[in-house]
Amino acid sequence: MTKFSVGPIAVERGTKEYGTLPVTTMSTGFKIEVPIHIIAGREPGPTLTLIPMLHGHEFSVIDVIFEALKWVNPQNLKGNIIATTVTNPLAFQMGTRSSWFDGQWGPINDLNRAFPGNPQGWIVERIAYQISEHIIPVSDVILDFHGESTHKFAAAYYAYRHDSPGKLGKEADKVTRDLGLEIIVDMGSPQPGSIIGYARSQGKVGVGIEVCDFWGLEGETRVDEPRRTMTEAGLTCIMNSLKNLDMIEGEIKLPRRQVVLETGYTGVAPGSGGLLCPWVTREDIGRVYGKDKSLGEVINPYTFEVIDDLQMPYEESVVLAVKDWRPFTHIEPGGSDVAFEVSDWSKKRWITRSAEEGTIID
Repeated sequence: MTKFSVGPIAVERGTKEYGTLPVTTMSTGFKIEVPIHIIAGREPGPTLTLIPMLHGHEFSVIDVIFEALKWVNPQNLKGNIIATTVTNPLAFQMGTRSSWFDGQWGPINDLNRAFPGNPQGWIVERIAYQISEHIIPVSDVILDFHGESTHKFAAAYYAYRHDSPGKLGKEADKVTRDLGLEIIVDMGSPQPGSIIGYARSQGKVGVGIEVCDFWGLEGETRVDEPRRTMTEAGLTCIMNSLKNLDMIEGEIKLPRRQVVLETGYTGVAPGSGGLLCPWVTREDIGRVYGKDKSLGEVINPYTFEVIDDLQMPYEESVVLAVKDWRPFTHIEPGGSDVAFEVSDWSKKRWITRSAEEGTIID
């Protein structure tokens, strides 16, 4: 086979190509398309698929995709890489999590709850359909990247672990561990309609990833600058996956310690919206606090009254995600607008390794 194809896009082996999957055309003439970069390795092999920005406000993670496409040489690649970029263009246009069009008119507005989609459905269903029809069938491993929401000042750092039976579950667990992130969150079953849930229903390995700058795990000495940047952490996830699939040569890079949080995460949200004044920031992701620790206060912007004090829910809570800005940021009650994500530190297990087990990220 001299070419690798994704839908209407055919790429010669040993080359890179950019193309699009057409979705629909709006009444203004604006064409909605799924933009795709494809790297077809010189030799056939597995296909690694990178999906960022299912949520349109998480655009910082695009830098991870940019760096990966820049670093991978198709002449040294065995197999293929598929990478979307602005996967949810209408949501990206507004800098919002979900599509403004479907949010106003339709029953579904979250692209990551719309899989496998519908070619005659709402916009997000049509985007999901194109991915389900043309990308997932030719993929072996799918990495679903979620990144920092810069204008909403939300940052998270962990890999999702989902339950899957048999061989697929073991393969997915290995991919998750070998991404190289220090924190793995055990989430049980994938969300209904998520790309990971649908991919696994089709026998594909899919893993969700949250990345931001990271200052370290509990017990590690804190420094003024992050131990890992968002771009480095995300790029390591990709390069480790390529090495695991024998698509490129080299040793995977793993932390000396990884922690698996077996109770998943709890979203801490205020009872009423207002201005959130956080006491913990992105520098505290990975730190553990007692139940007496306040995460932040919510202030009424009209009266300046403190209307909520957000407390740690466990005796020992580890911080996983924060809505971080000083002196305050906007917050609404519940939903996807949670102020913080934490997990029960007492329900954890460690993965430790020696230098002999591979290249260690210090």
